[in-house]
Amino acid sequence: MSFPTIDKMASMPGKKEGEVRVFRDGGVAKAFAWQGGVWVLMGDVQGQAHPKVYYPGDKYFPAGEYDYVFDVQDDSGVSKKLPFNDGENPLTSAEKFLVREGMFMDYKDQIRQFIMKNSRSQGKIGKVEEKPKAQAKKLSPIRETLFHRQMNLEGLNKTLLEFNQALLESHSEQAIPESQVKHINSLIIKLKDPKIYSYIGSFTSFEQALIPQLVRWPVEKFVPVMDLMRIMVCHHASGFFFSGLDSGLSIMVGIISKLGDAKPVVWKLFFKFLSNLGVNVGNCVTIVKSQDILFDCFAKVPFEDNGVVSLLAAFLMTFSSNFDVTPS
Repeated sequence: MSFPTIDKMASMPGKKEGEVRVFRDGGVAKAFAWQGGVWVLMGDVQGQAHPKVYYPGDKYFPAGEYDYVFDVQDDSGVSKKLPFNDGENPLTSAEKFLVREGMFMDYKDQIRQFIMKNSRSQGKIGKVEEKPKAQAKKLSPIRETLFHRQMNLEGLNKTLLEFNQALLESHSEQAIPESQVKHINSLIIKLKDPKIYSYIGSFTSFEQALIPQLVRWPVEKFVPVMDLMRIMVCHHASGFFFSGLDSGLSIMVGIISKLGDAKPVVWKLFFKFLSNLGVNVGNCVTIVKSQDILFDCFAKVPFEDNGVVSLLAAFLMTFSSNFDVTPS
């Protein structure tokens, strides 16, 4: 009850970007972040009272009773559970939460502050301490990720259909049969429409069958295929292709087989694809499984192209940031 009510928000602007403050909506405490000159709702503050709250557990947070189980909302407005105990490091919990949800590490300090504000850590744990420069001899690892989510699916769909028509006219065995072309459209719609994107639990068996067929396309028609793979692996349903005994190895072999004669644009899309496997960390297992052919592939990288080298470096940074939570 000591928190200010939400009707006071307008008269209490934030002092800096990313500041977290709690306001009371009736009897419920809600956390807001100061972004772009307005207070943005992060979620309800839970676990304020004891006894402890039970959390069923996941691969990052073990099952058991916690002092708090916070509700943290992402950009889509969906609440995600973040368990936390007093005495734990808020920064470590924030990083594990972001990795679990496949979210940008840019938010880790904001979530750390949210935890400290709404727990009894009181800023004593997880706070970044400034050390004198003369004593700063130890290097800290970079834990940053760079994902490539931008898309032009209408143009991509058009190019895929045009290239497939050319393969059909040339009677190529690699062409998608006319009876299955509609499944290209349905896959694109699921990736493009924000209203259904989060609600698709899995792709249909027909859509799943498209991917092995597309990665067989010839190198001169591989740019839209590589771009589709880059976009598709950002979706949570893409885990189907990188699970089981195969772990996506056959897909990786099909892609890498094209790179020897590929133009730099295909290499660039390839490294964006590898980085995006980290959006859903479980997909990174295919990188581990494919290590031998990846090493051979790296020997063929066109290092004279700065754009390719930059994206290779970004992939290495992203993968290393997820390395300790990658399955296998």
